[in-house]
Amino acid sequence: MSADTVASPSRVVAIGAQGKRNRVACEACHVRKVRCDVKVGYCTEPCTNCRLDNRSCVVRDTRPFRRLRRAAVQQPADPAASSAPDRATGTTGHVSSVELPTALDSLPSASSLPSPWSMLSPVESAGAFDRQDVPFVTSVPFACYPFVSAGELARLSPTDVKYLQLKGCLDLPPRPLLDEFVREYFMHVHPCTPILNEGEFWSAYEQGQAISSPCSAVSVSLLVVQAMLFAASAFVPSHVIASCGFSSFHAARRALHSRAQLLRDLRTEASPTVIAEASLLLSFHAGANNESHANTSQLAIAIHHARLDNAHAYSSYPGLTSRERSKKKRLWWACLFRDRIIALGLRRPLQITSDMCATLTPDRDLTDADFDDEMAASKVYDLATKRMLVRTFILQCMFAAAVTPTLLIMFPPDGIPLPKVLTISHLVNARKKVTECKARHAEWEESARVHSDAVSQSLNGQITRFFIDLTWLYHFSAQAALCHYEVLLLNGAQQLCIDSSPAFHEAKDALERAIAGLTAKVASMVDLKKASFLPISFIAYAALPVVLLSLNIRLSPSPSQRRMRQQQLAAYVEAIREHRLRFDYNEVISTIIQGVVHLSETSSGATSASMSWGELLTQEPMAYFRLVATLDYSLNRGTFSEKAPIVEVISSLSSPQLPPEHMEMERTFLGSPSATFALSAFGHELGLDGDGNSEEYRPQRSRVSSSPRDLLAACGVMIENDFLGFYQQS
Repeated sequence: MSADTVASPSRVVAIGAQGKRNRVACEACHVRKVRCDVKVGYCTEPCTNCRLDNRSCVVRDTRPFRRLRRAAVQQPADPAASSAPDRATGTTGHVSSVELPTALDSLPSASSLPSPWSMLSPVESAGAFDRQDVPFVTSVPFACYPFVSAGELARLSPTDVKYLQLKGCLDLPPRPLLDEFVREYFMHVHPCTPILNEGEFWSAYEQGQAISSPCSAVSVSLLVVQAMLFAASAFVPSHVIASCGFSSFHAARRALHSRAQLLRDLRTEASPTVIAEASLLLSFHAGANNESHANTSQLAIAIHHARLDNAHAYSSYPGLTSRERSKKKRLWWACLFRDRIIALGLRRPLQITSDMCATLTPDRDLTDADFDDEMAASKVYDLATKRMLVRTFILQCMFAAAVTPTLLIMFPPDGIPLPKVLTISHLVNARKKVTECKARHAEWEESARVHSDAVSQSLNGQITRFFIDLTWLYHFSAQAALCHYEVLLLNGAQQLCIDSSPAFHEAKDALERAIAGLTAKVASMVDLKKASFLPISFIAYAALPVVLLSLNIRLSPSPSQRRMRQQQLAAYVEAIREHRLRFDYNEVISTIIQGVVHLSETSSGATSASMSWGELLTQEPMAYFRLVATLDYSLNRGTFSEKAPIVEVISSLSSPQLPPEHMEMERTFLGSPSATFALSAFGHELGLDGDGNSEEYRPQRSRVSSSPRDLLAACGVMIENDFLGFYQQS
């Protein structure tokens, strides 16, 4: 090897034989023991090795080792941090004998590190960090809390560990601020996502001891704690956000989400249970552009690792203790409920399908016994409230099971719930599915009313009422989605000359009741002063009623009617205003809503004589369906778009003429003797005999196969009475 080159594991890099040896080296070059040409200054440039390897160039701190060790354990001098655990003296009683992990002993404190902007390559520094990515203003190393475990952190390279520290991933707030985060987590996140045992957590948190397990003493993973901070950050008081050094709720959520995700992506944890729990909490995040599907992606990771942990097989997996079985059961049902909420709100296909579940009977699988360990141990709710919240979560899981058939037909993987051309067989099959879905919804409503009555009689049931109202909000949204599917189906029945007007109006009335019910629940939350506790998913569920109520205002026949309709929208305005302060995703959905409302002003319905969105649906159904389809498609994609694929299907439904190739298929289906068995398979629902005949009309073979118009007329006469009869009964 020549004197002017230096060997590295990946390539040979020319440094220049005549140049002086650099005074400092970056972390990567130091570990690999190769020459480094990093230039340290106001704007540090990456060394040649790191630039060619496409890695971050982190400059080593050259202070003596003993000074580094002292800096790593130095307590913050800020008075706000004085209540943090004192590792040296043990005066708090929590961390008197704790030893920092070996990997952290040689690291500098956060305050001694160079500016994070100087650590980045020119490409990264353009927008990878902002000032909210630095550690907490008043913070302590996570090792000062003995209930927090490092996981696989000791196995990471020093470069990765220092990078995590630089990003604030290894720091936690001092105890008073951490108390606020933990309290809000168990008040507002845990009731709908009970993946942790609250009793065990509080025991470890307050006593400074590891959580006991039947197998071994374990502690709460740093990854889970950081994910908890992220999930709770939308609900803590604003002064807590400011004390942590964040300028807004939005900045706090972005930074905390990034920290938890970095811990997971750098594999600081190997346990699939821990990764599933943290990823499920990280699914409460979505943003614009490339982050529009972040919630779905995080949920996919959670589901994958929950299955690796055999959580989906909680009822049949051998060798589990009752505590282990309950833990897996709670994790799996929390994933399943989150899957349904994302799918329903954002019009996306399910990730947990029926074939992935051993059972979908939460009313029998989940019981109070699965939560006995934490019932009386909660530090934020009394026993009676805690018991009602547990039963509310079981009710939410029952809703998740009940809404599954609706989601499967509404949001299939290809995104198109209807074929481009409807057939009699499709109408019959779709009618069966709609009837089954309605029955499941009605069954859930009965259980929900019983639970709601019990809560209304409670003296301290306000917070429980909030979570029940939130579940009813999901239910009314599911009903609205099913009604849209039904009215679209019935409108398409006109293609087969079926007079579906009675059933169409009945479905429209059900849709209006669903929107009114949803609006009432939002108004109830605003009246209870609970709008600030609405989850991130709320804005997606508010999109449809806000669009329809805005359409109502535009179509108002008089100023007085306009003012009255504006009052109906007032509850949403207040709820969205509170929601926007905490979630930047609100802006994404608000932009979509504005785009759809503007589209309604420029569409063919703008000149309609309709005086409400209900009348627009009746008088100009195609214009209405295009608006709804655009909204659904935009919510799915996370950005406003008028190019919804289903719009083409809707347009085809407005034409009564079947394509020639499909007409030939129908002619074969109804006219060929070989179709007798196929007719009998669905003809029973229509009152047809084995030849496809009915008492109302017995077609001649020659007539059925001779003319498309005659075929349509024959189809209409044959199935009109029975088909509509079934809809009127359902």
